[in-house]
Amino acid sequence: MKKIAILLLITLCMPTWAQTTLRVTRGHVHEIFTATPDEMVVRNTAVGHTLTISGVTYLTDQITRIVVSNDDAIADNTVDVVYNTDGTADVTIAGNIAPYLQTTIVGQNVTINTDTTYKEVITYNLSGTATAGAFNMDGKNNTQLNITDLSITSPDSAAINIRNGKHCLIHVSGTNNFADGVTGGQKGAFFCNGHATFVGDGTINITGRSRHGYRSDEYTIFSEEFTGHFNVLSSVGDAIHVQQYLQIANGTFTITNNTGDGIDVSIHNDSTKAQNGNLMISGGTFYVNATQVDTKAIKADSVITITGGEFNINVTGDGAKGIRAGTDFRTNGGIFNITLSGGVYNYINEEGVADDSNCQGIRSKRDFYLAGDETNHPTFNIVNNSTDPLCYGIRVKGWLYYVATALKASGFNTKDAKWRSGQAKKLDSITF
Repeated sequence: MKKIAILLLITLCMPTWAQTTLRVTRGHVHEIFTATPDEMVVRNTAVGHTLTISGVTYLTDQITRIVVSNDDAIADNTVDVVYNTDGTADVTIAGNIAPYLQTTIVGQNVTINTDTTYKEVITYNLSGTATAGAFNMDGKNNTQLNITDLSITSPDSAAINIRNGKHCLIHVSGTNNFADGVTGGQKGAFFCNGHATFVGDGTINITGRSRHGYRSDEYTIFSEEFTGHFNVLSSVGDAIHVQQYLQIANGTFTITNNTGDGIDVSIHNDSTKAQNGNLMISGGTFYVNATQVDTKAIKADSVITITGGEFNINVTGDGAKGIRAGTDFRTNGGIFNITLSGGVYNYINEEGVADDSNCQGIRSKRDFYLAGDETNHPTFNIVNNSTDPLCYGIRVKGWLYYVATALKASGFNTKDAKWRSGQAKKLDSITF
């Protein structure tokens, strides 16, 4: 194979050749170069014959094949990953970034690490089916992840593991399925160490077999351009767990069979992070239940701001909450369809004292802001079937601030709500 590669290269380097496209294959890794003869060099070194193309050097003994074909062109800064039905995976890399990428493939477990000196955006196109694999990516650069009809089941790790701590734009097409291993210590079946923005019209189905379904250690945004479906079919922990903040403008979210919370936004340990612990929803449709004891269908450690969207929530767990804000709850829009049937949860608190938690529809641990007008306002459709007398449709620990026209039009039932006696204040307008 070494002699064949050398002879081929000598042929290519003849003066009659101009710029051409080369596919250099090493096992299941393919690197695509557009090069001139001057950019291709063969040397006989102490470690063996080497081939250098556009600054990338190979030992010829490691080259499986070299193909000359202008049909193999690939856009700069692009990586294609295809999971094959025979239990393998192929990775194709644009030549301009080949010097900066270290690629490892074991079966269908693909790991790509980018040199920390490389700062340009790299686009990864993923497709195919892996029944025992994963996609792992690391570096110090921003990325775009295009997933199209992709299915990955991992036996011992996250199915998708984005470890670079930077921004990742995730474009969703077709139907995509992800399940992590039952063991492995991963934080989620789909994990992003940095911050992510979702766009596209496809579907994501996640099964979290070890901990969370989706997890990001910094903020996550589902933009207006995300018109698809995000489904967590089951999760041992929270279905969606995000640190710093979560912003949702569009999409349909269905969460079932979760042992932990449905959507959980926690405070990042870096207190300087913007919107730390906040949940902001301006659109989308949500189907989330709180069936387990003392869980929350939707929860944030700090402020929840809802200006749109439709929320379909069943609260059946004892002590469970439909929506719980760690500080303020603010709304001037959205449709809240919440049904309560949970009871009281008795437990021993951290001080070793007997305590209890009651089922609630919306729980604000500080203040509640109800804004809007006769035309644009939130709508509350809360059905309380609980036998617990302390189960309220809306429970506010602090003040209730409201605009009278919005309160009247919203269906906010003061008989089914509870806040500290006398701490309600009518305002002419509320902005946030």
